[in-house]
Amino acid sequence: MSLVTDILPSAGKLTKEDLDTKLKLAEEVIERVQKKLTEKLREEYVNFHPTVSEAVQLQTSMVLLTKSVHEMESSLQHEVKEEVRASCEQVKTIRDRLEEIKYSLDILENLNIIDGNLQKLAKPGDSMGQGVTFLLVAQAALDRLQENYGNELQILCALHETLEEFKYRLIYKLEENWCNMIQWNCDKERVQLTLTLEDKTQLIQEMHQADVLKSNLKFFAKKVEDDIIARVVKEPTTVTITMKDDAKLEVKNSATDIPIADVFSNVERVLTFLHDNLLNQSIGENSVSAMEIFGSLIAKSVCELLIKECLVPAIPTSPDKLDEYKQAIAVLHSFQDSLKKLGFLQSGASLEEYAQKVDSIFAQKRCQDILQEARSIMKKDLHITVKMEPAPKDDQPSILAFPECQISASMLELMNFVRSILDEVSNSTDPRYAGHLLYATRKVFDLYLAVTPVFHKDHLETLPQIAAICHNNCMYLAHCLLSLGLEYESRVPHEIKTDAVTFIDYVYVMQQMGSQVFLNQMKTQRQQLFDILRQHGGFTQLTQDATIEPDVQKSMKQCLHLLSKLGNVWQEVLPCNVYHSSIGTLLNSVVEEVLSQVMSQEDIPASSSTHIVAILLMLIDNSPRLFQMEGEESMANAQGLLLKNVSLWPRFKEALVILESDLATIVERWAQGKGPLADWFTPDEVKRLIRALFQNNDRRAAALAKISKQNA
Repeated sequence: MSLVTDILPSAGKLTKEDLDTKLKLAEEVIERVQKKLTEKLREEYVNFHPTVSEAVQLQTSMVLLTKSVHEMESSLQHEVKEEVRASCEQVKTIRDRLEEIKYSLDILENLNIIDGNLQKLAKPGDSMGQGVTFLLVAQAALDRLQENYGNELQILCALHETLEEFKYRLIYKLEENWCNMIQWNCDKERVQLTLTLEDKTQLIQEMHQADVLKSNLKFFAKKVEDDIIARVVKEPTTVTITMKDDAKLEVKNSATDIPIADVFSNVERVLTFLHDNLLNQSIGENSVSAMEIFGSLIAKSVCELLIKECLVPAIPTSPDKLDEYKQAIAVLHSFQDSLKKLGFLQSGASLEEYAQKVDSIFAQKRCQDILQEARSIMKKDLHITVKMEPAPKDDQPSILAFPECQISASMLELMNFVRSILDEVSNSTDPRYAGHLLYATRKVFDLYLAVTPVFHKDHLETLPQIAAICHNNCMYLAHCLLSLGLEYESRVPHEIKTDAVTFIDYVYVMQQMGSQVFLNQMKTQRQQLFDILRQHGGFTQLTQDATIEPDVQKSMKQCLHLLSKLGNVWQEVLPCNVYHSSIGTLLNSVVEEVLSQVMSQEDIPASSSTHIVAILLMLIDNSPRLFQMEGEESMANAQGLLLKNVSLWPRFKEALVILESDLATIVERWAQGKGPLADWFTPDEVKRLIRALFQNNDRRAAALAKISKQNA
């Protein structure tokens, strides 16, 4: 202390000659204080030995030393101004020494600040607010040292650990007080929140200073949202507030539903309760309220919850009820204004955006309902059918009339539904709403094209009847779409008379889908017929092993049974021309496969030929029945339809003639290339059959020569 007191007496009137002496004294004092302070800090914060008396002496020395150095700096500046030209080098040396002293003094000052505030933190009885202040001052000094001197000072690590320990103790105490101030009591029937009103303002400020307010508010806000607001919004509830020594909020389940306005009112009461009793104070330099911080944490999710649980379900599905919904939106405007005054909501919140788009949201909801209803119709069973009746007999049949067939009852329901939407479009006074509906009507047919092949996939692939019904459904929709746009074009609002009024662009797509579904089923059935004919080796194996004749005959019966079954199913469902073409195509495939197997043989024994003829006669006798329509007794019409729809039938019958005739008959039917045999077989095919059926002799050679001669 004596050295410090030696510096002070003449510090205010220093001359250049005195500076050197005083600087030496200051350097000695700083070195001594630095040594003592370092030893003191190490003993207390590393070895944990308290040194209270030394701390008081060092703090006194630091105050005097700081004052002395500042006075010497002022004297030096005055000396520099008066004698800068006389002794620049000397002044520069003195100034450098003074800067070194200030450098050391800065370290000592900050260490002294840290030590002093740590000593205050260690004293019992200080308030939480003072503790936060001491902690922040010490932390700021430590941050300055770490920023300016980094790892040069080893004692900083120990000081940092000590500060962290005090910080954790302080935060624990603050959070303990916070939890004591907010009490929760939750069960299935009710939620109770109790707030202790004493010292809440001071506690919140202290938590803000300690930088733990937002984290605790975040947890509190989430619990309020999940346990109180969500229950108020999702379930019928009553909200009760009691103000005595403490503020108490109770939310109970209610047995009766409550209107949207009451839901908004309950949410507002909850937030007002929190604002008035906990979150109504400004925090920090920007004067942001605790409610604004609270709102920034959950306002967005609360708005989304209100929209999802209250506003969306309340959107009407009919324009007649739109005015009622707009009244609910008016309540929403008042509700969000109240929340803005509380500080919970900011401008541009999702509730405000939602309220500004009432008409658009209503139209979108209506369109969603339309598509949802259409989807449910499309997913109904296809096998429940209605018969489309032909035109009355007295009327001249029109080429534009839809043919007699069966379609799913759901298709009539779907078209009636579409027409009801178009009627709504026609009667609408709002062009934008009408435009939304018209676009949704077109989307119904897009939805049909997407849903039907996927949802009914298994039945379409495995059940021939369902595939045929789906084919008819698509053709029926295409038929309706041809004139649907023209039917309503003059009735829709003038502002939306655009290309969207027409549905012509869907006609071809519908027809394509129906045709493809039925074509895939035709391919499946044709493959089944081929598999039946080829089992046991078919006619190819029969020419080599006559014992399998019963198996081949059985295969033919199976083919006829499958064709008959398809005929029974399709004849009732498909239009006549489509049925005849379809069953004729399958029968033609059977004939083609049989002819291919027979004509590929190089040798057909007489016994095998007899068996083949018997089996083919079975096919000839039963095939006309496939074309005999219900109620017809005569087979004449069926024979004509058979010839019309089975292109290979004449060739098949000529092959049968060859198999059961002699050489003379074959040559006669060839008739030098002008007979009926020549109309369906080439010379090479006839010669191949002759070689396979007849032995090699002069008669066969003569017959082949006649065929060859004509071929030449």
